[in-house]
Amino acid sequence: MIGLPKDNEVRISVSENGYDFKEIGVLTLEAVPASGEYGTELVSGFSFDSSEEAQYVLIEFEIGPSGLTTDGKVVWEFTAMTEIFAEEHVPFDIIKDELLVDGENGYAFGNAGVTYGDLFAADTFGDIYAAFDGKTGEMLSADDIIKTGDIITDWLLFVDSSDVDSLTVVVRGDVNGSGTVSQIDYLFAKLQVTTEGNLFGPYLAAADYNNDGRITQIDCLLMKRAVLGLN
Repeated sequence: MIGLPKDNEVRISVSENGYDFKEIGVLTLEAVPASGEYGTELVSGFSFDSSEEAQYVLIEFEIGPSGLTTDGKVVWEFTAMTEIFAEEHVPFDIIKDELLVDGENGYAFGNAGVTYGDLFAADTFGDIYAAFDGKTGEMLSADDIIKTGDIITDWLLFVDSSDVDSLTVVVRGDVNGSGTVSQIDYLFAKLQVTTEGNLFGPYLAAADYNNDGRITQIDCLLMKRAVLGLN
């Protein structure tokens, strides 16, 4: 959203025919706009207690004092909703210093900012391991942060009663394999949704932030919230 509405409130209504709308809730925006080279965006995730079947969504808001000011603005002279989408969201939670293993696909999912020392201090796999940079083949140390595309190997992993000799690391949101979640990752994911995109393998899996098997606008929203520190 560009700008801030009156009282920071946005009313959400739904309809099956486009004429008869039912109000399902009021979203109160809590984040201040972020400005920079990619424009001004206001990101706020929300959910309602009930599920609704509808073909149309009505977004209403008023222009007036918002209570959240940026650059001394009390009333924004221009306010517009630029992006909104609705989808059922099932949380995909990973314990901070652990990996969530997907033995079927050979992936180990983790969170950004975690080092290999953190992982193995938490005894995720045990004491015997080796981790390698998936692009350069360089062996990684305990001080290195985990990155999408890294390979954990050189020992026997027991995953879902099957023996696996290596796992590829997937840091959710780390689409470019840098080990962090940034605006660049968000843009790559956005391109994957709006165009054909060219993500593949673990990098495509990293763009699936909620791990529901699809790359959608909700993944972009969750990634954008991660960039802004709102998750």
